[in-house]
Amino acid sequence: MQMRDRRSLSDAHTWPTPGGITQEMATNQCQTTVLNAPITEYCQAIPGVDVFIGVDGCVEDVRLTDSYDLVSLVVSEMEAHCEAVTLRNVSLYNNDNGSYVPPSFLREYICPQQCSNRGECVQGVCQCEQGFGGADCSVDLTRPPSVWTVEGTEGHALCDIRETTCQSISVVGENFRNCERLKCHYEVVEEMDNAWLLEDQSNLTPVDAFFMSYREIYCLFPETIAERNPGNMEGVSKATMRVHVSNDGGETLSEGFVLTIHDSRCQHCDINGYCQLKENTCEINGYCHLSGDYHPNDSLLQCLPYKDKYNWSMRDEASSSTGMTVGLTIGCVIIVAIVAGTVIAFWFHKKSTSKIANLDKD
Repeated sequence: MQMRDRRSLSDAHTWPTPGGITQEMATNQCQTTVLNAPITEYCQAIPGVDVFIGVDGCVEDVRLTDSYDLVSLVVSEMEAHCEAVTLRNVSLYNNDNGSYVPPSFLREYICPQQCSNRGECVQGVCQCEQGFGGADCSVDLTRPPSVWTVEGTEGHALCDIRETTCQSISVVGENFRNCERLKCHYEVVEEMDNAWLLEDQSNLTPVDAFFMSYREIYCLFPETIAERNPGNMEGVSKATMRVHVSNDGGETLSEGFVLTIHDSRCQHCDINGYCQLKENTCEINGYCHLSGDYHPNDSLLQCLPYKDKYNWSMRDEASSSTGMTVGLTIGCVIIVAIVAGTVIAFWFHKKSTSKIANLDKD
């Protein structure tokens, strides 16, 4: 359990607390917790170590929280104090084949969070009880993971493919297990009437998860969810997904979180994941383009939003050139027709004149 910032807690509680805990009861509980720790008997024998160094703070935690939830932290404080004093006193070191090393009890009896009272500290390593895991036995293996934040956001998470590939998404929570069956599961969802339509969980697609600690993982998504580089196939400039995490391959799932992957080149998305096409941009075949961008394979086509935001447009110069070419072609045809007509008329005139001349001779 994490230590609470005492400044954030109400200072209104006095003795006895609303729950009936007296100052004497709190002190006894804190001291008993220290005395029951296996390492205490060793620390008591070290000169300069005060095994009750954290008791006052422990009692204050009890008063402020009206509970014993934070009592175990008094042992952590005592352990840290004992370890620091012992390491500074080299006269306590043991000779190990010519090398002087700290007393062995520091390795044998100091475990993370005293194994959360759910296991035994053996040679500095927690041997957890059935149903619990993690370095400090704090992970309840019977519960699905919990998700707190995604990409540092508590609500609807956003990922911009202009800033990162969005294939590796940070998920912070608790109860993540370092096992082969740790997975993320997603489904692409659609928006309707400012709400996300959630599909049947049987349609979830599993993807690998990279374990960092029991409080953080990375979901590894395929790059085809949203793409920024135009290709021959239809692309996707934004996609919203419902994502879950499981420790058992999908048998028990965390609560879902919503993630929108988008291309900020043409999409503006708000904190709820609702996206709109930006001004002076185009979304063509699922890819983002800025005003004036050329078709990758045809220099006569451009993104011209004032003409069409969703299809390629003939560039203005090309339109003018085409019109001029057509005009010149038509003009040439007319000129050729006029010249041809003139030649034909001259030929007929000459032929007629020749016939008249022959009749006059006869």
